Amino acid sequence: MTDTTQPFTPPTAPTRQALEAVNRSYPGKVTGRLRAALLDMVWKGSRRDDAAKANSMSIHGLREALRKPHVKAFYLAELGVLRESERPKTFHRLCDLRDQNENKNAAVAAAKVLEQISDAEVAKPSNAVSPGVTIVIRHARADDVPIDVTPKPQIVDAE
Repeated sequence: MTDTTQPFTPPTAPTRQALEAVNRSYPGKVTGRLRAALLDMVWKGSRRDDAAKANSMSIHGLREALRKPHVKAFYLAELGVLRESERPKTFHRLCDLRDQNENKNAAVAAAKVLEQISDAEVAKPSNAVSPGVTIVIRHARADDVPIDVTPKPQIVDAE
């Protein structure tokens, strides 16, 4: 059964705001064109302006988005993944430089760098912040004087 009390209205064209909202990131999230532009910058090495144009964004829009904390956090996290994924390649390149015979200075420099890389540096996460409280326990020295923290009674002088 159809409702004949309401007049028929043909569908209207989408508004300007509706057209601009296509592939737009939700507030507090990095999705759509913004995410694609950031991934182009990190993984393809695109410059900011080129990444914005390639993903149908304005240069100003991408620049302003990079000022927001959640966008900057996403960008730095992706950059950290790239950095960590390139570490083995750097290590192998240093080994290749060390083993070559054409440039002895480069071989010596690569050997020095390889010797400086310790297992602790390889095992630790980069810039990781661990939650919790740090308690420092130290031994008391003889010259340490205890501090009296007992509250003193307040005397009110009133006439």
